[in-house]
Amino acid sequence: MGSTETTHELPCALTEDFARRIAGRSSRKKSGDGEVRVVLADNHPVFLHGLSALLGQMPSFKILETKLDGVSALQSIRKFEPAIAILGISMPGLAGIEVLKQVGKEGLSTRIVLLMAFASDDELVAAITNGAWGILPKEFGADAVTDCVTKVAAGERWLLPELVDPAMSREAQRRMENEKMEGLLTNREFEISVLVAEGLSNKHIAQRVGISEGTVKIHLCNAYRKLGGMNRASLTSLVYRYHGGQPPVLRQ
Repeated sequence: MGSTETTHELPCALTEDFARRIAGRSSRKKSGDGEVRVVLADNHPVFLHGLSALLGQMPSFKILETKLDGVSALQSIRKFEPAIAILGISMPGLAGIEVLKQVGKEGLSTRIVLLMAFASDDELVAAITNGAWGILPKEFGADAVTDCVTKVAAGERWLLPELVDPAMSREAQRRMENEKMEGLLTNREFEISVLVAEGLSNKHIAQRVGISEGTVKIHLCNAYRKLGGMNRASLTSLVYRYHGGQPPVLRQ
């Protein structure tokens, strides 16, 4: 006797339901394939809204959350571990660079792009040395923003040479000058140099330190000679650079 093959047909309603489930799973999987998940944070709501709208128009990017401060931005990064986080450098709670440092410390894979309206050399150097994937000036247009996030998503850093190179060069020069000051000047010569940078006269320096005005002049002349023929103005400039452009303080 020939064998007969038995087939079982699903009821029509069940077949349609199964098809809908498969289609739903397929569409969800497809929407996630190649999708770049992004967290945005900046303390300027209008700018943040515009940035979110711009990236939201890019089909391969998905905005997970937008935040107005660094603490909640870091929480979102920890929660979602998105591919990219675009952060304002100046935010309440935690600055963008502090979030960048924490992300690196915790070993999170999120690539950080920092938004900057203005950045000091110290901030630029800190961003680079702590592993920022991009530095994006806020005045740049939509094309630059899309180029930045597209390249960062592809694994390419977006660090403009015209922005980064001068800052790194100035930082290298400042470090050389710092080493020179620390290596050549005695504690007293350094102390008097700082007081000169504060704008004190030799007479007032003598009163502050408790030595004679003549001794102040001797220490000051020694500092000028050791540092390469300086005067009061150039010494003041050097001391300020030593302190990263901030008001000078005496070393302990």
